[in-house]
Amino acid sequence: MASHPVTALRMPSRPPPATRQVAALREVSLAGRRQPVLRRLGLEIATGERLALLGPAGAGKTAALMLLSGFTRPDTGSVLLGGREAADIPPAARELALVGHDEVLLPHLGVAGNIALPLELRSGPSVGHADRVGRLMDALRLVGLADRRPCDLSAEQRARTVLARALVTQPGLVLLDDPCAGLDPSARAAVLADLAPLLQGMAVVLATRDPGDALHLGGRVAVLEAGALLQAGPVQEVYDQPDSLRVARLLGAANLLPGRVEAVEDDIAIVRLGCGLTVEAAATPAAVPGRDCQVFIRPERVAVAAVTPADMGEGALPALVAGIAWRGDQVRLSLRLGAEGPRPAELIVTRPAVVPLAGLTAGQQVAVAWQAEYARVLAREDPVIE
Repeated sequence: MASHPVTALRMPSRPPPATRQVAALREVSLAGRRQPVLRRLGLEIATGERLALLGPAGAGKTAALMLLSGFTRPDTGSVLLGGREAADIPPAARELALVGHDEVLLPHLGVAGNIALPLELRSGPSVGHADRVGRLMDALRLVGLADRRPCDLSAEQRARTVLARALVTQPGLVLLDDPCAGLDPSARAAVLADLAPLLQGMAVVLATRDPGDALHLGGRVAVLEAGALLQAGPVQEVYDQPDSLRVARLLGAANLLPGRVEAVEDDIAIVRLGCGLTVEAAATPAAVPGRDCQVFIRPERVAVAAVTPADMGEGALPALVAGIAWRGDQVRLSLRLGAEGPRPAELIVTRPAVVPLAGLTAGQQVAVAWQAEYARVLAREDPVIE
């Protein structure tokens, strides 16, 4: 099969302005058997925007996609498509594609036949379909598998075929319900990397429990738990500036150092840690002098060196290397702050495996530091979701 440029699969030129609303959930609530599935959830998706719904099982991610696709109606609130109320628009009439994590391919059709199926159901068989199908197969690395039946495909190949089938009609809105669930991390990353350029110009909503998926997708992230929206914003901003302990943990590994706020000066909080050391962090509403708190900092934001704190510079802290672990493409350092005192604090530092550790070894005294803007004062406990 001839190779085709991926760019030909993009939406037509001169798309609507990025601020145009494609879909929205307005204060939607959905009851469950024991507790609400969704609690007054509000979200908007603009043309060409990528939005990740991130949360644990039971957070309401799939329920939100079911509302957008029309397979479920909210108990209260409204669903909008293209700025219009969508209550009376049946699922088949909505110009979108929905991909679940357990999508079924027709067993009697090959890869090409499965991908072409939505086109044939819409307009009947056509020789013109072959070109579009071929381009998708090329872009999603399915070349040479046109006649292969689903039972003879790997899990990754089945996932790629399902995604190609969803994109073949070039929908304006794509809803992805963890389509790579069950794939190993490397396969998952490879599929999402190949998928990304095909989504150019489309509005995309991805529901996932994997923070790596949300970060890979880019765009915005909405963090959900127990049907409630905890925080939403640009993914890198929410990653580095979580509003709560829940959000900090849901988006990936985080250091949370217990302490007490001593003062706040020019949006910087001075915090005395439980281990006795004093650090600086970005002030938040939780930064009230005299109040217990947690200082948040991502492991990759911490600098570490085999020097004294004085040599590292202002704000550096002494630490002890408690352990070093190699985890594939990453090195994880376990450090102890205030190791000499009665209540040392554990600090995790991560580095890509290709970055030299400059002779760091377990048991070594080192210095650590971070930019105050990347640390954040959070409340000691999150409020209960009601």
